Amino acid sequence: AWGFPKTTPTEVVDDYIASWDGVPATDFALHVAFDSTDDPAAEVPRLVERGVTSFKFFTAYRKRGMMVDDRHLMAGLEAVARGGGIAAVHAENGDAIDVLIKEAQAKKQTAPKYHALTRPVETEGEVTNRAIQPAHVAAAALYVVHVCCEPSIDPIAHPPHDDRNTHRPPPPPSPFSHT
Repeated sequence: AWGFPKTTPTEVVDDYIASWDGVPATDFALHVAFDSTDDPAAEVPRLVERGVTSFKFFTAYRKRGMMVDDRHLMAGLEAVARGGGIAAVHAENGDAIDVLIKEAQAKKQTAPKYHALTRPVETEGEVTNRAIQPAHVAAAALYVVHVCCEPSIDPIAHPPHDDRNTHRPPPPPSPFSHT
């Protein structure tokens, strides 16, 4: 589970639930984000048993250990579908972005504007579509988070399979959006 001392996502959830025993005065929900060392196919069923139905997958941030590969994404989508949950995907082509960042750094292009320029809209659009396709195959509900460009909005708004299981937040206004 990303952001916690290395243990399984199920152990993180169990620890949180145990620490809250008898404390909450309202309902609460847990959302689990998987990292590159987690096994979503094994974890999702255990987490669903504990009431967790929302799961996040990152396709970026390899150096931080957050990026899941396509094999784990597909296995996770299948497990989420079987458990009746929803998969959230942070869709960026992390490997392509890492190459662009390295090239910009070599050219000493480190001003804030290069943050956006090393993340062209195509790197989001490509992975958005790459998440939609296996989600459709797995019959998994998919929520693509942080959508901010037309190459991502189009496959969500017009899914290739008349798929009603693909969701997105409304895109935020941004000077870098190409709409």
